[in-house]
Amino acid sequence: MSATLFLRIAAVIALLNGAGHTAGAPWTPATDTAQLATIAAMKGLWQLGALAKTAAARLRGVMAAFLAASLANAYLGWKYFFAIPTAMSIAIALCLVIALLLAGKAPQPSVPDR
Repeated sequence: MSATLFLRIAAVIALLNGAGHTAGAPWTPATDTAQLATIAAMKGLWQLGALAKTAAARLRGVMAAFLAASLANAYLGWKYFFAIPTAMSIAIALCLVIALLLAGKAPQPSVPDR
């Protein structure tokens, strides 16, 4: 199991979340930016998965930012919407937590001996 795997799983869940927003399009205003934000998050998570293959520890800050956004999205979904978007946001957050744990700590720069 690697950080890449869990970042890719989170990206697929974000894609499904975006598809759900799109399916609700006939009942929502055409200017809704939630669809675009979900698609952008999915693309960003997929690209993080590719980068995590070689430099997972360096991406911990970006993963943490996506985690904070997913948790905020889960809270807003719970407060103002219904269970499905909330569950998807929680699933994305769990994948990001696991990816963060698997990414390890950032390597410390080496100092040459004198």
